Amino acid sequence: MNPLPCIVSIICAAICGVVASAKGRNVLGWTLLGLLGLIPVIILACLPNAAEQEEREAHIAEENRRLREQLRQERIKSETFRQHAAARLDVHDQHLGIDTRTAGPRLAGGAPPAAQLGAGTAGMGPPGADTGQARWYYGREGRTIGPVKMTEIEELIRLQIITEQTLLWSEDMADWRAAGEMAVFAGQF
Repeated sequence: MNPLPCIVSIICAAICGVVASAKGRNVLGWTLLGLLGLIPVIILACLPNAAEQEEREAHIAEENRRLREQLRQERIKSETFRQHAAARLDVHDQHLGIDTRTAGPRLAGGAPPAAQLGAGTAGMGPPGADTGQARWYYGREGRTIGPVKMTEIEELIRLQIITEQTLLWSEDMADWRAAGEMAVFAGQF
């Protein structure tokens, strides 16, 4: 009997065991597979390092968590600033004895509010320059209007330009939905 095939199988099994250990794979399983010859050695050599893969996935998950938290904090800062600015404007309005929240459409010369909204955002810079909150779209008279900020949507709801049946869409939504069906706006009607 020729001992050469047995020696080759044992060498392949040993190589598989060593490579499996280095790549974070099951050593016993790959050692037993190595007894079959060179094919398991080649397959194992092509497989990625399991420990490095797990480490990379953990790093990506941690980075995603950190970025989500950073985004949440930026939204809180933005909303706090918006509330502060609105409160200051309300104080100015009170001091001047006017209400610019309801007088806004009349002060603009009678243009429809949707046109005012478009004119107001067009002069602020290139599209997408305000990435903080400019992310809502709504349908009106067969047209899509947006992107607009959530605060503008709330103002349009208050002015009854956007009703419960008006379709709204945001970049994080799959489909258009009626404003009245959305929890974020439902209490405003």
